[in-house]
Amino acid sequence: MEKRRSGSYIIVLLACLVLVMLAAALFGGSGKKSAKAPENTALAALTPTASAAAQTPAPAKSLSTTPVPNNGKPDIPAVAKADDKFFSDSVFVGNSLVDGLYLYGGVNTCDWLSGTGLSVANARTQKLSDKHGGSCTVMDALAAKKYGKVYVQLGINEIGMDQDDFAKSYGKLLSDIRKLQPSADIYVMSLTPVSAYKSAHSPYFTHDRVVSFNKAIYKLCAEGGYWYLDDFTPLADKDGYLPSADTKDGVHFVTSYYPVWMDVIRTHYIERT
Repeated sequence: MEKRRSGSYIIVLLACLVLVMLAAALFGGSGKKSAKAPENTALAALTPTASAAAQTPAPAKSLSTTPVPNNGKPDIPAVAKADDKFFSDSVFVGNSLVDGLYLYGGVNTCDWLSGTGLSVANARTQKLSDKHGGSCTVMDALAAKKYGKVYVQLGINEIGMDQDDFAKSYGKLLSDIRKLQPSADIYVMSLTPVSAYKSAHSPYFTHDRVVSFNKAIYKLCAEGGYWYLDDFTPLADKDGYLPSADTKDGVHFVTSYYPVWMDVIRTHYIERT
């Protein structure tokens, strides 16, 4: 009797064990099983999909700028010829020669502050036509508008001055222009050549004096941080004179020679990227 009861207990225990295993199989399989994370999950999180990358704008590229020359070398290399649009942020400051450039040079996209008799001595006081029906001084105009490029051509009216006094006065004027236009490229143009006849018959408008003044202007540019635009060399003949066919008075150009001068300016500038 006792033996039969022990056998019954074993059968019941086995049945219970079977039921427990069946329940585990049924209810464990119906539950959601957590999936194993792929090994490259972190990399995938850092790398956007192709569509996401296409929608994400690239960071804005900052424009590099060319600093003013501070290495004692203010020379400007010859580069590709600039179009009229290049001068849309420019202003030309100068005497009657620059006035001729305004009239016959072929560029009307820039501003002009030029007039007969303008010099380093009167640039702050002489009233000039603004070419738009009004008048102003050079400094008033430069104080009123910001430019990307300022071209200055002075010196031929001062050719009779003491060279050191000229350089001192010109240096002060350029410094004042820099204060008004701190972000602009300032191009200081050399004196243009005079004719052989003019040089031989004038005590001041001589080849040697023009060359000497240009050396002083070059030094100003090297020390003051301005670009030196050499107009003299490309406009002179092999002997260093203004060709007689291109001038009537030995200093100013005939109409057809101003575009030639403008082409020198078009091909000598500092490229910014």
